[in-house]
Amino acid sequence: IDDAYIGKSLSGPSFQFSYHASDLESGFHTLKAKALDDLLNEGTEDRLLNFQLPHEAVSAAFVGPQPNASYYRSSFPLTIAAYLSSVNRVKSVAVVLRRANGTEDALATFDYPTEKYVEIKWETPPPAGVYEIAFRIDEEGFSPYYTNSAPIFIQ
Repeated sequence: IDDAYIGKSLSGPSFQFSYHASDLESGFHTLKAKALDDLLNEGTEDRLLNFQLPHEAVSAAFVGPQPNASYYRSSFPLTIAAYLSSVNRVKSVAVVLRRANGTEDALATFDYPTEKYVEIKWETPPPAGVYEIAFRIDEEGFSPYYTNSAPIFIQ
């Protein structure tokens, strides 16, 4: 699809292949199939397809810190890391520290990320207390929103 190899070689009478289009955006995409017979004769066929895909909000799978974990201020810096479900149309990802009173600070912002893995070193510990680490996603065509969060306790 769009000059990216997505399949595998198929043999047998069914010649069927399934592909989950979660990494594609809505719009036109070129699907190209190539066939090769036992005599090494080759043929290709292109089709222009218009995908109308539903929007799926980006989620973050935390690598660290672990939710509900407790950390001493002396153990800083901490690594905050997560895998994003997608970076298509993402304008920015902010790693946010939320306090119990509802205020928040952006610890880091990634503009137009190209990789699904994001990681920062959180250098300065906050005062002792209960906090929440969250990701604020700003995606083209949508209002910014928060995705998964991890409550943590700093002592």
